Amino acid sequence: MADLGTAQKQSPCGGCGAPLFYVPSSDAEMRICEYCGMANAVVPEGLKGVSEVAPLVEMPSRFKVGQSGSIRGKTFQITGRARYDYGDGTWDEWTLYYPEENKCGWLTEDEGEWVLFEEKRPLEQALDLSSIKARQSLSLAGLNLFVHERGQCTPVGAEGQVFQVPNFGQAYAYVDGTAGDREVILMDVGGACWLAEGSELFPMDVKLETS
Repeated sequence: MADLGTAQKQSPCGGCGAPLFYVPSSDAEMRICEYCGMANAVVPEGLKGVSEVAPLVEMPSRFKVGQSGSIRGKTFQITGRARYDYGDGTWDEWTLYYPEENKCGWLTEDEGEWVLFEEKRPLEQALDLSSIKARQSLSLAGLNLFVHERGQCTPVGAEGQVFQVPNFGQAYAYVDGTAGDREVILMDVGGACWLAEGSELFPMDVKLETS
């Protein structure tokens, strides 16, 4: 992973013992070893090996782990990427580290479309995602949500330092929709639902530094 300056620390991989750099105080809770593929949880003591992760097959993208730049004037660095398979295709989830705030967001990329998310939150009300249908409207967490699709996705791989992802290889229910001009995704992880709001990104919004 690229140099993140004074914010980063170093700890041995829980699988192979290789030295890995990571950001301890960000929201990205998992560091994938580029040597053995071990997913390491970021804990106060350093890194703790959790499970092995399949390597990602490269696909055409404007982004790559280690890139720096700005989105709508906000400086970021890409620390990692996770990939989800939803049957008809895949989407990539790029973890963005904002050094000025020492926090993370993420950007989803699906067939050339980008959505920027800043945070996710658990739903306070119980919700069975399997009961939701496409083209349905519902009031949820203070949002008037219009559902575009409901399906299942499976995390299939990751690299770098990423948000905590569900168990690799296990399918999870999700709902994709909009609330006004906001993009919304719901995901059921082990019976607990969380919601994330985002906004569509366009090429003019993103400036990447060239090496």
